[in-house]
Amino acid sequence: MPIDISFRDFDETDIHLLKQWLAMPHVKEYWQEDEDGLREKFPSGLKKRGVLPFIAMIDGRPIGYIQYYEACNIGGGWWPNMRPGVFGIDQFIGEPDMIGRGIGTTVIKSMINRIFSCTHADEIIADPDPKNARAIRAYEKSGFHKDAEIDTPGGRALLMRIRRQAI
Repeated sequence: MPIDISFRDFDETDIHLLKQWLAMPHVKEYWQEDEDGLREKFPSGLKKRGVLPFIAMIDGRPIGYIQYYEACNIGGGWWPNMRPGVFGIDQFIGEPDMIGRGIGTTVIKSMINRIFSCTHADEIIADPDPKNARAIRAYEKSGFHKDAEIDTPGGRALLMRIRRQAI
């Protein structure tokens, strides 16, 4: 049976949920955010930078976090050489019982379709930790291909890409 993924805008009431997920070992290993960073970024700080944050849901149940942005506009040392039309995506599945079931791939595919249908994006990039085999596999199953290992303000990352014509 197909999984029905939906997204709702992230708002202030979701910060407690985000804190819970960020404390989970499977999330904490690859996504670090301190308390001050949460207050500063979520959600208004992200939106000021052009990042659109969402809660991923299955049957009305929040199961993860996802965000997208136009890479050339993000600032903060991220993507200084990206051209307009390249969008970035970051995500994690927060609920432990949703890990290892293909849900991440379904979330990513749903967001890819949303980005390509609602923006002028012609390419989407992702930058998982090179050791995060689960995320890399989910991005590959979603149509992304590996480009190169790069250094980012968040550390070493694997740059992955998908072009509009690939879907």
